[in-house]
Amino acid sequence: MTIGLSVGVEIAVQALSLSNVDLSAVGFYRLRISCQLEDSSAPNPRGGLGSSAPALPFALILPPDRQREGSRRAAYIDELACAFVTSAVPVAYSEDAQLLEELALFRLEIPLSSLADTQAREGPSVLIAVELLYGKGNAIVEEVDEREPTVEEVRARFSPVVSKTLSFLRPLHCSSEYHPFNGDERHFVHAPLCVSSMLFNVRPTQACNYFT
Repeated sequence: MTIGLSVGVEIAVQALSLSNVDLSAVGFYRLRISCQLEDSSAPNPRGGLGSSAPALPFALILPPDRQREGSRRAAYIDELACAFVTSAVPVAYSEDAQLLEELALFRLEIPLSSLADTQAREGPSVLIAVELLYGKGNAIVEEVDEREPTVEEVRARFSPVVSKTLSFLRPLHCSSEYHPFNGDERHFVHAPLCVSSMLFNVRPTQACNYFT
C-alpha cells in the first residue's frame, strides 16, 4: 500500500462580459466553460500534453438580475459536459457589449507527486476549455408554457461555433489571472475571464496493490 498526499484546489472562473466585435449572425450567444488538470501521463492525440477528466462545477454565483431570468436563457451547470454555461445574451449590433459577471466554482485534486515531474516545481497547469455557443433568436424566445424545460431541451437550442483552450499556469500559488477569449475570424467576440485559485485542503491518497 502506497500513501501519498493530494492538494485540493478550488478554481473560480468568472465570465465578466461578452462583446460583439464582428459576429457573423444575429441571435443569442453564451459561453460554455469547463476545467481540468493538465496531465503529462495522459496521451493527447493532437500532440502536446493530455488532461485529466473535467471537474463538475459545484456552485454558481450570479448577479441578482441574472437570477430572475427565464429558464431558457439563465446560466446553468451542464452535468453531461461537466461545464458551466453562462446566460444567453442577445446580440444584434456590432460592438454591442453585454455584462455577465457570472462565476462558477470547480474543485480539483493535485497529487503532490506531480510536482516532481513539473518544471520549477509549480505543479500542473489547469486547462480551461471555452466554447462560444450560438442559438437562433426565434428558438430562444420564452414560450408561454408552464412546463419547466429540461437541460437537454435548453442545450439543444445552442451549438458551438468557436472552441479554445486557455491555460491557468500556477493553481498552487493561490493567484488570479486575466484571460481574454477572442473567438475567431467568423465569430469575432471578446469575452474576458478572471480565473482565481485557492487551496482548501490536503489529504492522504492511498493506492493499494494486491498480489495473488
